[in-house]
Amino acid sequence: MKRFHTVILLAILGFAFLTRMWRVNYPASYVFDEVYHAVTAKLIAHNDPRAFEWWNPAPEPDTAVDWLHPPLAKYTQALSILLLGEIAWGAT
Repeated sequence: MKRFHTVILLAILGFAFLTRMWRVNYPASYVFDEVYHAVTAKLIAHNDPRAFEWWNPAPEPDTAVDWLHPPLAKYTQALSILLLGEIAWGAT
């Protein structure tokens, strides 16, 4: 019976993983909160001081820099951008 539970758990986890990764790169533009969070994380990843200076204009059209979440969240996103690159996988 324990093996059956393990197989069911792995099937559920596999299905969850596939449904989350399927078309992860779609759409190719920023959506919802990515307009703010991904842009700020990208600036931090590139060690750009505009991420911390409120008086600078937005780095990309139709975006903005924000600090709604604690700094650790932005630094974690910046680390993923550095490790995975500026792709849909890196800024999520």
